[in-house]
Amino acid sequence: MKKKVLIFSLLIIPFLIFANGLIIKEKEFDAGEILEGKPIVHEFILKNNGKTSVRIKNVFASCGCTAVRFDREIPPSGEGKIVLRVRTQGYSGNIRKIATVYTDDKEIKSFKLIIRAKVKPIYEIKPNKFIFQRKSIGEEVIREVTVNSAIFPHFKIEKIDLFPKDKIKAEFFKEKEGWKIKIIFPENLPKGNNRGFIRVWTDRKSNKSFSISYLCRVEGKIRYPEIINFYSSRSGISYRVINFLSREKKLKIKVKVCPSFLKCFLHKVSNGYLLLVVYDKKTEKPKAGEIILKTNIKGEKELKVKYRIK
Repeated sequence: MKKKVLIFSLLIIPFLIFANGLIIKEKEFDAGEILEGKPIVHEFILKNNGKTSVRIKNVFASCGCTAVRFDREIPPSGEGKIVLRVRTQGYSGNIRKIATVYTDDKEIKSFKLIIRAKVKPIYEIKPNKFIFQRKSIGEEVIREVTVNSAIFPHFKIEKIDLFPKDKIKAEFFKEKEGWKIKIIFPENLPKGNNRGFIRVWTDRKSNKSFSISYLCRVEGKIRYPEIINFYSSRSGISYRVINFLSREKKLKIKVKVCPSFLKCFLHKVSNGYLLLVVYDKKTEKPKAGEIILKTNIKGEKELKVKYRIK
């Protein structure tokens, strides 16, 4: 019987020791279902079971979450509060916001507080309020989204603003299944990533507008990596194979500029060309530069591949 008491005592002592410092009563809070636009404010309680004060050094919150206020110092046997506020405007579905708290407590130097919620959007945008589109140079692409609202079933779209104004075109109209917004990515969009958003204005007095963001990646008729990296190897020789892919059957590519310390070998394949680039680290070289190729494709007469030696 004495042995059992001794074993129990040895097991319980560590818990009593660690209970003498900072105690976080609640690390996570679930706000449940929240209507978009309504902020979530929650108070987290901390208790100091120690004999000396615990200082809250700082609270760093993730995007959309802010520390409204917190007690800088928690006295012995006292309690402190950290109040977090989460904005829900522009969010939909499940959200999870984190705040990291830093203290001078010996055992708990830092910890995380989490707020969860399921945000019910005022305006339901299908298929998504963010549009990703990939297209080729000289190609026009049209995308449509449907907008409805369970909160304001009879809302009307009055106008739309484009940011930036000269990138894309958009128009709106009403159909049985809801309001339609047609987004037109024109032929003359420049190569690369084209970002922007559409601000949609409704007839509602509250929650009058919402946004649809887009990213349109315009690619040339020839797809290829624009940057290659060379890394050291045991043999001292490294190589990279670059694919130049295209649906153009009459595509022709020639190497125009290949630095002297690199060797470039070009091979034609069924769906384009392969470029084998060989680098020998024994040769003198600059740390960066470019390989230039010539093509017979209009608008893409010259292709540049940047290289970096690491």
